[in-house]
Amino acid sequence: QLRGGTARAAALLVASARANEDPICEKLKACQHEVAVEAQRERGGDSPKSKSSSSSLPQAVAEFFHHVEGHGLYAASHDSAQRISALVSCIKPIKCDDGLPEFLNLALLRRLCAEGVPEEVPALRATVWKVLLGYLPANVLRWDESLSRTRALYLQLLREGFRDDTAEAVAADTGEKSMGLSGSRPAKADVKSILRLVTKDVARTRPELGFFARRLPRQQGEATAEEDEGEQNQGQAGGGQFEVEVAEPRRHSDVLARILLLYARLNPGIGYVQGMNEICAPIYYLFACDPLSDAAAVEADAFFCFSLLMAEMSDAFVE
Repeated sequence: QLRGGTARAAALLVASARANEDPICEKLKACQHEVAVEAQRERGGDSPKSKSSSSSLPQAVAEFFHHVEGHGLYAASHDSAQRISALVSCIKPIKCDDGLPEFLNLALLRRLCAEGVPEEVPALRATVWKVLLGYLPANVLRWDESLSRTRALYLQLLREGFRDDTAEAVAADTGEKSMGLSGSRPAKADVKSILRLVTKDVARTRPELGFFARRLPRQQGEATAEEDEGEQNQGQAGGGQFEVEVAEPRRHSDVLARILLLYARLNPGIGYVQGMNEICAPIYYLFACDPLSDAAAVEADAFFCFSLLMAEMSDAFVE
């Protein structure tokens, strides 16, 4: 059985994957053996270990594992169930005799992800991306604390970086109300230029998906689906000009634009360069598909993961 896998996933693995014929099974077994050897070496002995019970995990973390393991029971194929079980086994913390949880094995996680993360569980894929991008710590028990802190920080950045009293700094050429940027950098003219570039790129970001043109999850008092579709068709009719609303985002495209604009505001040495939208878009799209995250959490997580990725790629965008 894979370490920590659900009973159903383990049964599927035993019933349908023969060790001599299934190379994926062989690879997972080899990785599993490696984890056991490394863990024993790090502890310097043969201390027994056991999986942390759900009751010993922070609430959000326990809900995540419950959600993922539940979906693993109904995976489309034994291969998907096998991969889900292996990833959960790799991520879920282990308790030793001293009561200290082991950190997840990032090297093993990377190797497992190289084989693909099943689409059946968007929450698992989103979490794996956050871990591998360095946004979530290797200590799973600190995930709740880390997310609460960074999401609160993002709200603070929005308040400090965008202010209604400087709305004229980024007033759109169309005359629509927009949100300004606080501080002296970039200058008002630069802000207008950045917003114009961001708007052009966001308008052509993955139009084949239709995702970014959709409204954010509807709240009380918002337009119905029919009204939403009517607005979208009206904006497209006659080649209407594409607009974004960063002050009060209504659509996913607005959120994407706000992330890019805030990044440019906080990184004046880089600013905004064409193509950044194509890097940020898949991150935001993936996190938005996670049913365990609300819109505010999705935006904050996408911003920080995009920033971390840009820290590794910034040289490609600096002239």
